[in-house]
Amino acid sequence: MKNTFHMVSDASHGWLKVPMEELVRLKIADNITQSSYTKGSIAFLEQDADLATFTSAREAAGNPFRVVNITRNSCHKIRSYNAYFAKPKGITITRADIVDLAIDPSKPMAIVEV
Repeated sequence: MKNTFHMVSDASHGWLKVPMEELVRLKIADNITQSSYTKGSIAFLEQDADLATFTSAREAAGNPFRVVNITRNSCHKIRSYNAYFAKPKGITITRADIVDLAIDPSKPMAIVEV
């Protein structure tokens, strides 16, 4: 189990870099909002809501963690990554569903099965 995570920030926002398997292990993968991002098997948890969800789950599991801060002066490339989207296993999501959910269909998404 990982105990040190990177908090990546730019001038206006920040994200905690967390393996997706950790979100599944903590049973919070379906509680993460689309304000967070994904790249490959890594989630970048948005600082204002999703970081609190992660912190609460780790505390409840008795798994304290350490944060290493990484700051960039310019706009971070994380903003260009896929938006986080959790999908229950066995459910099919169509483009029409995305529009019905008021998800911006022009923004790339990574769908995570939970």
